[in-house]
Amino acid sequence: MRGVDCSTSLQQGPVRVWGDMVSRDVRCTCRFMVTLCALSLAPISPASQPAESDSAAHWSVYFEKPNGDTYFFQEASSRADRGLMQVWRRIQFGASVMGAYSYQDLVEIDCSGGQEKILQVTFFSDRTWRKPAMATDTQEKPARDIQPGDPTEALFKRLCRAPNGAS
Repeated sequence: MRGVDCSTSLQQGPVRVWGDMVSRDVRCTCRFMVTLCALSLAPISPASQPAESDSAAHWSVYFEKPNGDTYFFQEASSRADRGLMQVWRRIQFGASVMGAYSYQDLVEIDCSGGQEKILQVTFFSDRTWRKPAMATDTQEKPARDIQPGDPTEALFKRLCRAPNGAS
């Protein structure tokens, strides 16, 4: 099968493909759709994943809700800089949340200001953080106060009271 110049005008007539008459525009649209599908199946960039592979990473539970949601953080990923801690977190939902069974984010915790800022988020359609339900959201969210009783408060207390935290 010969390639088709997708910029070529339809006025030059149809091209014979697989025994059927198909216009250049249709063929180019099909090529575009195949490319788009291939890109959507591409793996997530390394920048959107924790620094260590799951096999080498140690994830610690820091909170569990009565509904079965379990909250984890990656100890090796926590970095302190001027009272700001960046750490990878994960949630394994007790039940599906709009089709997602797990969640992962990179969060910045301000130990002196008592705030959190989500730097990136990925929802997963499985419980093992291997099948992204959608592309990673790398849009940084505005900082918000950590509320009493919130799961982030438990992580805040654990990280910011530690020797490498600011408090």
